[in-house]
Amino acid sequence: DRWTELPARLPIGMLGASAAAIGASIYVFGGYNKSQFDRFFQTYESGATDWRPRILHAFMDRKAEEFAWNDQVWEFDTTGQRWRNLGRVPHAPNCGSGIIVDGADVLLGNGEVKPGLRTASVKHASIQDGEVLWRAEKDLPATDQPQEGIAAAFSGKCGIVKILAGGTNFGGARANYQSGKQYAHEGLSKRWRDEIYILRNHDWEFAGRLPRGRAN
Repeated sequence: DRWTELPARLPIGMLGASAAAIGASIYVFGGYNKSQFDRFFQTYESGATDWRPRILHAFMDRKAEEFAWNDQVWEFDTTGQRWRNLGRVPHAPNCGSGIIVDGADVLLGNGEVKPGLRTASVKHASIQDGEVLWRAEKDLPATDQPQEGIAAAFSGKCGIVKILAGGTNFGGARANYQSGKQYAHEGLSKRWRDEIYILRNHDWEFAGRLPRGRAN
């Protein structure tokens, strides 16, 4: 019941990543690009106050792939205290995905594909003999409005039922991005979601609401 610092360094910045402990290893998916964000904040903080909105706009007004988030799966072997790169993911890398672990299987629920823009997709990873095998699950369904996807949702299992609940998104960001507006959430308000979704027979179903919107 004590924390001990290990003689191992992170191979990359892992803000926004999702992690799963399976056996003696920890598997890490997604995460931001540390060098990009460091440069942005250095420029933003050193800029004159009246220039900061332009600096922010220039940073956000880019395609998702230009943010170069972590698209590799990393394994940390807690026995040997070593990192190993298990290869690229077959989808746009995410930050803030809800993660559900079921034996050697991992579900990654939604998350951001760039700041302010979510995905409704759910990915399934199976860890087998040091390899990661991927398949797509069904997207989250729409409820009373178009499904934006969620980030920073609560995720896990209740018995055998897999659950995603809560999270945040920006209403209208997906439509903005699809219409060519790369700063997709500009002028939109962050929404704290209260929906609860469960996975049944490989289909996600809307199953109710939290007492209030929650995330993180």
